[in-house]
Formats: sequence, C-alpha cells, structure tokens
Amino acid sequence: MTEEKLTLLLKQSRQKNSKQAITGLLLYMEGRFLDRMEGRFIQLLEGQETAVRDMYAQISTDDRHRNILLLNTGNCTERNFPDWTMGFRSPDLHLNETLAGFLQLDDIFGVERVHPRPAGLLNYFRSFYEINQVDGLTRRHLSTRP
Repeated sequence: MTEEKLTLLLKQSRQKNSKQAITGLLLYMEGRFLDRMEGRFIQLLEGQETAVRDMYAQISTDDRHRNILLLNTGNCTERNFPDWTMGFRSPDLHLNETLAGFLQLDDIFGVERVHPRPAGLLNYFRSFYEINQVDGLTRRHLSTRP
C-alpha cells in the first residue's frame, strides 16, 4: 500500500471514526513474503459496543481485506488510546512533518516505560512489529483512531 493510500485511509478513517466516537490503534507493516511484497494490519478498536461491532462488520465485509482474524473482544471502563493521533514511518521527511500528531514507531516501541494501563497492549503490537520486520524492506505505519 502506498503512503498516499495510507494517508487517504487515515483521513477517511478519522472522519468516520470521529462520527462513531471510535478510537484505538492501527499498525500497518509491509515486507517481503516469499516472492512478493505484502502488507499486514493489526488493529484495536475502542468505543461503544454497538459502534465497534458495526465498524468491525464493515471492515470484515470490505473486499480489500482478507484473512481477518478476531483475536479478542471485551469491555473496559476506560479507553486505552483515547488521544493517540498518528505515527507513520516514512523516508519522506516532509510527509512526516505534515501529518498531525506524527510519532516515530521506533521511538514508541523502543521505549521501555509506557503508561501502565496499555503496556500489555503495546507489547502485543510491538511483537507484531518485531515479527514482521524484514531487513531494510519493511515499512511501518502506526495510526490511531481519534
């Protein structure tokens, strides 16, 4: 997925999610798998149960997605990522500067001290990040859903 398409996806998602009061975390990684480049997403959605279920239904029926695996569902009294905006690793430094709330992924996952509540969730995403790194060909994008 190109950076332009990811940026467009971010803008569209922010608008849609804002209307539904959905927040969370989205991590995209692209790397070589066998003989081709392949992108993978992992996502956490937070919000009212019906809004999250509706969003998941939209995602799971979108023909751009395949091999969707629901890892967990549950309730929480407080959101884990209510204010995160966007982290995006790009060789285009100008693009990084123009994205609101830019966060460097290596900085996020390299920091040992994180807020105690989402530490387990961040570690799970960090594992996905580390497993999917493939030499210098991997691009990493982290977005949150404000």
